[in-house]
Amino acid sequence: MGTTRPLTMDRPLTVDPSRLNRASGAGRLKIAYLCGQYPAISHTFILREVNALRDADAEIATFSIRPAGSDHLLANADRTAFATTYAILPQRWSKLLATHLKLLGSAPSAYLSTLELALKLAPDGPRGRLWQFFYFLESVVLWRECRRRGLRHIHAHLANVAADVALLTAHLGSEIEPEQPWTWSFTMHGPTEFFDVSRFRLAQKLERAHFVVCISNFAVS
Repeated sequence: MGTTRPLTMDRPLTVDPSRLNRASGAGRLKIAYLCGQYPAISHTFILREVNALRDADAEIATFSIRPAGSDHLLANADRTAFATTYAILPQRWSKLLATHLKLLGSAPSAYLSTLELALKLAPDGPRGRLWQFFYFLESVVLWRECRRRGLRHIHAHLANVAADVALLTAHLGSEIEPEQPWTWSFTMHGPTEFFDVSRFRLAQKLERAHFVVCISNFAVS
């Protein structure tokens, strides 16, 4: 089961290198950072966190579910982050279909297991299952890119879509390579997720995450 680590609001948010070393093996620390949108005006603290880890000689690859719009690229640092961030969406349907068919053909058990998990974690109702299916589609794309770059740990900020995709990606990677399990973690911010804990499936995410960082003792509670 995942664990939580509280941080006070005036302290920089950082992942615990000792945990990630155990997760990704010996050698240089390598992490995939995932956000729903990165960079973003409201995510300046994530950009600082990524740069601080890079300054500490960690290899950080940044991923965004959707690309940032031009209104978020106000400074040189934002534009640099945008240029070096892989956006999962949009994908050409032909490329997306080819990626899924290739994986289904080479690792059908892992593919179907991940799809089953995605639907199992879906909120009640057809809309919830549909969105979980979209997260599954995105997780296969993220898995492909992480595998290509030699990344086996994914850290997500916020317990929303990024955490859903990170969870499924780590599951898929572990199913394909059980001898080298993939892991994931996330930073718990709130407060939106606290308004409907079950809809955001916080219990399931906490259970499956390698560890969780909370921005405050209130978030831990």
